[in-house]
Amino acid sequence: SILYVRITACGLYYLAELIEEHTITARRLIKHITLSIVVTQILLWLVDAFPLPQTLFTLFCHLWYSQLLRSFPVIELSSIAFMGSCLLVIVDHFVWFFWFVDRRFTFGEIASFFGVCVWLVPFLYFISLSANEYTLP
Repeated sequence: SILYVRITACGLYYLAELIEEHTITARRLIKHITLSIVVTQILLWLVDAFPLPQTLFTLFCHLWYSQLLRSFPVIELSSIAFMGSCLLVIVDHFVWFFWFVDRRFTFGEIASFFGVCVWLVPFLYFISLSANEYTLP
């Protein structure tokens, strides 16, 4: 299990290094990933009958996260956009968690949904926080 922890740490370090070195590409990638998650959420609502209130809340969350792109890679930790994003990712997690409790989905399906549709974009912003230190004003 220590091997898995080390491999994960190395992977996170490598991702942070890539974001630090290629901030413009990272910004573009985060924007496209956000748009693809929005499209995925809408398709899940249309095709698989996912609930509208939770879907709208997640769409609002991703719209809120997009405010961080305005000044990317410089993210002010004391800004309302950042603090709101931290709060929204927790609320979004619980909104979907409580919806999935009453449904019959496999663990893999639930984990995939959370990993991609709930956690991916906030996680990308989180690992890009170190890019603040290495960019010129």
